[in-house]
Amino acid sequence: MAIAEGRAWLEGRPAAPTAADRVAGAWYYPGAYLDGAGHGDILMALREPDNPHDENAIALWSAQAQVGHVPACTAAMLAPVMDAGHALWARIVREATVNHPSTVLVEYYGPAITARPAVGPTW
Repeated sequence: MAIAEGRAWLEGRPAAPTAADRVAGAWYYPGAYLDGAGHGDILMALREPDNPHDENAIALWSAQAQVGHVPACTAAMLAPVMDAGHALWARIVREATVNHPSTVLVEYYGPAITARPAVGPTW
């Protein structure tokens, strides 16, 4: 359901701002290699406030499995915006390969991008 909402949100706003970034930890998760994690596919961004490694953690999921996480520096900016109720999705612009599993690149989009604070690194 959330993936369909993300696809519909983007289709309704083709010029919506995006921010490109790599996917952290893609080599740890099977989702980077499963159907639904290829070029152009939409990923759900889900907050993980109880993550023992990072209270700002944001997981990225395909319809089948977890693909990885939003990198910590980006998650630190986006987590408070998501916690305030703004949605975030990601679209894969470069998928993982067997020889380079950490090369998943996504562009983030959604209300969380347009509402993010104007401080910190720019994309």
